[in-house]
Amino acid sequence: MPLLILAASSFAGCGSDWSERSTVGATDPSVNAGEGAIPENSLRCDPLDERACLLPWPNDAFTVPDTETATDRRLDIHPESAPINVDGVPIDVTLINSADGFSALSTILTVVPGLDLEASGIAGVDDIAGSLDDDSPIVLLDTTAGTRLAHWAELDASGAAGDQLLMIHPAQTLASGHRIVVALRNLKATDGSNIVATTAFVAAAEGTPEPSVRAPAFRVLFAELADDGVGVDGLFLAWDFTVASTSGKQPPRADDTSYSDPVDRALAQALSGAG
Repeated sequence: MPLLILAASSFAGCGSDWSERSTVGATDPSVNAGEGAIPENSLRCDPLDERACLLPWPNDAFTVPDTETATDRRLDIHPESAPINVDGVPIDVTLINSADGFSALSTILTVVPGLDLEASGIAGVDDIAGSLDDDSPIVLLDTTAGTRLAHWAELDASGAAGDQLLMIHPAQTLASGHRIVVALRNLKATDGSNIVATTAFVAAAEGTPEPSVRAPAFRVLFAELADDGVGVDGLFLAWDFTVASTSGKQPPRADDTSYSDPVDRALAQALSGAG
């Protein structure tokens, strides 16, 4: 697969002050969600990845409960968080928000500042089998099936060195309706140092995420990773997302065949490159 060509722009509604961005649209911390319950409100921005509003992606933090769907949830991306396309227009999230999960062909996106793929031992397209090693630095865990998923990863070649988008490509179509946990661990920077987790993720691992209503979901997530042999020590980032069901409305496809839906594409465009 050729390296992806991405386009630079900016995110609507996401200013430079992260403390402001991370709380807008967040669930009231006083809400008492049960273990594993879906918070009543989606986040406008996820503080776990400080690079951009909708990272990491895809992400169940941008969904709400919906008992009328097969997955019991529905996408709920805030219009003011929608990335701006190459024409300077925020993408319309109306149709996207009718889906009951994320595309089965999603490209998983986040930013790990200064990441050295080779030094970290991250599997590339020529070593997909290595992504299933016990100590793989990237873990894709299908919690519905109880199995790890093969994958490969690359850095966006058009991004600025040290601040490139990490693009994780599952090696198979994701199973409809399944929940996927993504974990990044034991990562190395280009200077040989260990890459440390963000303050927001450290807080989540310690049981005090922002907003606090996410704590029960994080407890479930960390327990699932522990059962798979992935401990909290060394974790840089972990989050989860739900794949759209076959019975629900599917996320619309993008014109660019490199991405399965317009949010994948617009996110990449908004973060790096020229298109």
